[in-house]
Amino acid sequence: MAELGQQDVFNLYSAPALPKGKACVTCRLRKIKCDGARPVCTQCREAQRSEDCEYVAVRAPSSTHALEKQAAALRARVKELQAQHASGSASLSEGHPVTAPPRHPDTALLDSGPGPSSYRTPSESNAIELSRRDTEFLVGLFFAQNQSLWFLNTDVFHATRGSQNSESSGALPALVLAIGAATASHPQASSFNETALVDAALSKIGPARGQPARSMQVLQAHVLLGAHLLRSGRFTQGFSLLSEGVSFALALGLHRPQPDTALTTFKPPRPILPTPNPTSGAEYVRGFWTVLVLERLWAMALGTPTRARLTANGGQDGGLSVYTPWPEQPNTYHDTLSFMRGPGPVMVDGDLPLTLSVKATLLLEQATQIASLMAEDEPSDVDGPEAQALDERINSFATALGPPVFAPRDVLVAHILLRGATLQLHSRIPGDLRAMNAARTLAVVAPVLQPIENEPGGLLEPAIGIVIPAACRALIAAMLSDGATTPANAELAHAHNGALDALQGILEAWETHSAYIGMQLNRVVQERSATVQ
Repeated sequence: MAELGQQDVFNLYSAPALPKGKACVTCRLRKIKCDGARPVCTQCREAQRSEDCEYVAVRAPSSTHALEKQAAALRARVKELQAQHASGSASLSEGHPVTAPPRHPDTALLDSGPGPSSYRTPSESNAIELSRRDTEFLVGLFFAQNQSLWFLNTDVFHATRGSQNSESSGALPALVLAIGAATASHPQASSFNETALVDAALSKIGPARGQPARSMQVLQAHVLLGAHLLRSGRFTQGFSLLSEGVSFALALGLHRPQPDTALTTFKPPRPILPTPNPTSGAEYVRGFWTVLVLERLWAMALGTPTRARLTANGGQDGGLSVYTPWPEQPNTYHDTLSFMRGPGPVMVDGDLPLTLSVKATLLLEQATQIASLMAEDEPSDVDGPEAQALDERINSFATALGPPVFAPRDVLVAHILLRGATLQLHSRIPGDLRAMNAARTLAVVAPVLQPIENEPGGLLEPAIGIVIPAACRALIAAMLSDGATTPANAELAHAHNGALDALQGILEAWETHSAYIGMQLNRVVQERSATVQ
């Protein structure tokens, strides 16, 4: 989407030139213009110098010497850890010493063995990462918060943690470790070694894929660990986990279920997963949509292709046909294809928040595709028929949802993404009233978009990271386009500034909760400085 084919409010790379001293070190040394995109500027990315792209203060030393010092420190740390591993003293938990309970052959994850909880490298024997007490503490703390990305049946999961049959049931070690890693940032869990928990979980996810009876626990571990890594700024590793999770879901056949009227749910077409009962069948549906929509949102946020491109014409475009029912309609098939094909109003009666988020995500994707095509055409203030039809669907969806200020928190994702779709379609011309209304609507609901302390961001984090900065850029572009100083323009600029303050406040509130949103906030602040005369 572009300003008459030139500016994309969803794109970091098309913003105005940076103030002096804000360029990356490489562009500064080469005396070339830098757009300041993070983590890698466009100039370094296109010149294949991504590893050399860094941002430091003008008179700060280059990172070369700092990296050398870090390398020396890391080598010393590796030697220290090797010595600790040899003595079995690398601790996951410093504040929860536990006397080992009686051991059972199939509950090793929950036992502490002969010594304190410890992390050992994957090359060592099957080590015990968490004591039973540590596990109970972390799992209890995890479920004390709202877990919007949790799709397994909670009662069944708690029951499996006490099972002694590791071949067909029991809590998957990788999932318990992923829960621990996602919870380690909680103030009450500050004594746990988050890095060690992440490493231990990563070492167990791959081998766990060979256990069909616990495939959905493997998928849940992908979702939790991927979201945690993305939230903490480990974008490549986190997104890779989500992409692998989507591939795993497709390999399980979760996108092409076969109706089973006896079970009021569906069964996968391949004999990989156990034959479902109503409980596990619901997990199959929720698990597929959760990993699919989370991966797609982060793909849009990071500017990375999604693992599974969906079809809009029955597969003739080479996309993926999805027959998975919506979570609240386990017996209704083919609705996904009908929704993708459109047109027509979007129905929301009885839809669960997950379904609403999926539908809004797919509409945002369609808006992105149409906006990209419009940007390639000759600049025009007239929308094409496809854009008009999609705009009608977006508006009907938003109307059916009602005012966002009164929406439940887990429905806010759909509201945000729908405004993002409107911004995609209508920000190519600065000041377009439809884009301005979308931005102002988001500003009005700023109080309800504040993060909740210690609660995972779920789908809300990437939705805010994608759409709120785009709304800021649309307002900034409108302010920059109002050249003449007139009373009307001054009043409009005041309104835009008020909306910008509210939107920037959302990003500031989330800055300490999300590395990605913090990165977007820094960019918005830089761009907004251009509006100050």
